[in-house]
Amino acid sequence: MEFRLTLQQYDSLADQRHLFCQRLDTLKTMVLRA
Repeated sequence: MEFRLTLQQYDSLADQRHLFCQRLDTLKTMVLRA
């Protein structure tokens, strides 16, 4: 059984990771400002 990631799945994964990084950055700046 092969594990294959379609381009669409990969794109959505990348989007989720990008959003997660953005949220982390926002949290960091909020903490730094506090």
